Amino acid sequence: MQRKLTLTEITAALGVGSEDFGRTSQGSSSGNSSSGGPSSGGGLPPILTPPEAAGLLRLKVSTLYRHVSEGRYSGAVKRGKPLRFWRDRLIQEFMR
Repeated sequence: MQRKLTLTEITAALGVGSEDFGRTSQGSSSGNSSSGGPSSGGGLPPILTPPEAAGLLRLKVSTLYRHVSEGRYSGAVKRGKPLRFWRDRLIQEFMR
């Protein structure tokens, strides 16, 4: 059974400080990812595929799909075909 990640582990994986998650992504820099803020993502794109999102959250892809169908991560999901996730919003929703 996999355990949930702590905020420290997530921020370390993304390469940002935990204080950066208090700000909204609109309040960060003008879109350049050189600032090191939440939009930098530590190598992950700002929009994630289900396998990328599941890997970030350390969940199985099937568990991630179930969470989406249950209504979790509603602010982080871009519905349609294919399903996509907003990276920063997904992390914030996961930490709730």
